[in-house]
Amino acid sequence: MVFATEDNTLTGKRGLKVPSKTTLVLIVDDDKSIRTALKDCFQKEGFETLETANGNEALQIAETQQPDVIILDVMMPGMDGFEVCRRLKQDERTRDVPIIFISALDEPEDKVKAFAAGGVDYITKPLHSEEVLARVQTHLRLQQLTGRLEQLVVERTAELTEANLKLHEALEARKRDNALINLRLKLMQYTADHSFEALMQTSLDEVEKLTGSNISFYHTIQADQKTLTLTAWST
Repeated sequence: MVFATEDNTLTGKRGLKVPSKTTLVLIVDDDKSIRTALKDCFQKEGFETLETANGNEALQIAETQQPDVIILDVMMPGMDGFEVCRRLKQDERTRDVPIIFISALDEPEDKVKAFAAGGVDYITKPLHSEEVLARVQTHLRLQQLTGRLEQLVVERTAELTEANLKLHEALEARKRDNALINLRLKLMQYTADHSFEALMQTSLDEVEKLTGSNISFYHTIQADQKTLTLTAWST
């Protein structure tokens, strides 16, 4: 296996940087030498790592530890990488974790099958540290950007909802103001040909309609300034 370990993989000539949050990488491969090489390479760059040699353990670790990215071998005893990937994508706890396949299989149909299962990338063996690290970093960046974009969509949706609510309230207030102005004009015209009692009766009925009330009434204060007399109800 060729596994280069240049020091300038992520922080050197490519100008890429490891995220400030410690990244957890789950390495799944039945070849211990590959797991060890990947583990050393990732840890050298500041990543935390977990490793396993089979698919069932990979599922358990992914569900409980929530890794940021998974490096997944295709050919393993028992459950192969394709099936592991499909199950991870069916679980809401792990479906958003980027899965990068590694395999000695280099046929187009194998790669298509990997992407169809839910993988985001496919690296053929023998592995090279610079390529593996660069691809991992790229997908972590994409994951971060996707998460930020989703957050922006949520925030923007909330802002639009609040703006629509305020607009609705403003329109309703304008409608009430216009209705009140029209009511005043109507009552002013009504006054010319009707008595005070008729005016007050009509005012009660119109105010009831305007406010959506079920009943309205008014009292008059007697000369003693203490006694209230119920004068009229709305019709």
